[in-house]
Amino acid sequence: MFRRRILESMRNLFIFILWLSAGLLNAEEIPSLSASQNDIRAVLAQRREEFYETVEELLLPKIVQDVDEILRNGWADAVSPKDLFHVHLAISLAYPLDKTRSYPQIFNGRHLILLYHSHEYDDRMDDPNRNILSSLSQPPRVIPGSSKGTFKDKAGVERQFMTTNCTDLESWYVAQIDFGRTPEDRSAWISDFNKTLRFGDYYFGIFTDF
Repeated sequence: MFRRRILESMRNLFIFILWLSAGLLNAEEIPSLSASQNDIRAVLAQRREEFYETVEELLLPKIVQDVDEILRNGWADAVSPKDLFHVHLAISLAYPLDKTRSYPQIFNGRHLILLYHSHEYDDRMDDPNRNILSSLSQPPRVIPGSSKGTFKDKAGVERQFMTTNCTDLESWYVAQIDFGRTPEDRSAWISDFNKTLRFGDYYFGIFTDF
């Protein structure tokens, strides 16, 4: 829980900087970087629909392509609540955030990260191909796990698995996007999505805290 709160704080700060660099905030709307997270959330709340539009127009088509390729390569068995059902959206800390960068440039840049995990809750969590990295400009690829974890298989035997999170990739965590072939699959683990969308054969749910 404590680790998640840290990640959420980093995510909120990043999104604020993202909008600032895009020049989408008026001077009187911009809180200083020393302002509380609540002040930053208040500003982002006024702009969330634009963020959702970006996700729908730029990211969902790419996610659908990625999911098809992940399945085709055998890195996941199925789109399901126990296997492949979500992607983490993040932006690399290496991205030069400055006022000359526009919002579309940020989301078209090579520093945008899409991090997938397959076999999330099944007996194949120790599959070395479960951590998958993608971007708008590159196809998905398997990356090594950075952190160790344990799980119990159906026989009750404890086994180790390797996972990678956005912090391991030195990136700002922005949102989690869940997907499924049915609305029930999409919302199997999260019921309070900030935004739900339909694209192609998939139902999507976006989870943020701003």
